[in-house]
Amino acid sequence: LDNNEQARVTQIGFRSTRLLTINNVELVIPNSLLANARVTNLSGSDNLMRIEVPISIAYGTELSLARKVILSAIEDVSEVLDNPAPALHFSAMGASSLDFTLRVWINNPEIRFPVLDKLNTNIYTALIEADIEIPYTKQDVYLHTVNET
Repeated sequence: LDNNEQARVTQIGFRSTRLLTINNVELVIPNSLLANARVTNLSGSDNLMRIEVPISIAYGTELSLARKVILSAIEDVSEVLDNPAPALHFSAMGASSLDFTLRVWINNPEIRFPVLDKLNTNIYTALIEADIEIPYTKQDVYLHTVNET
């Protein structure tokens, strides 16, 4: 909705619409308000939803190895659909990392958070096992002495 609240429509009535949030809170919204609100349908009419997972690896990592490890890591996440197929894109050369975006599709928007948890867990574990560094922001501080005369 306009306020970024996410919910599933459970009933559409003559005067109001009932929505159920991901926290199991039921909202009753007058149709007059809903008609003037910006509503985003996350799943469209076919109930499919795309999940995007940002992934960063260290400079110097062999890209083909990283692609293989990441795509293999998500194979056992049963909720990820084969069609449309998962896609892994090298999206940017960041300040301290090579950045990828993994795009996968699921058939139920209500399971996006548990699926995202599985994807991140599997990818993190696979990258560690493959000895691929996951970069983090680092800063070097140099202290210089000043000669006082």
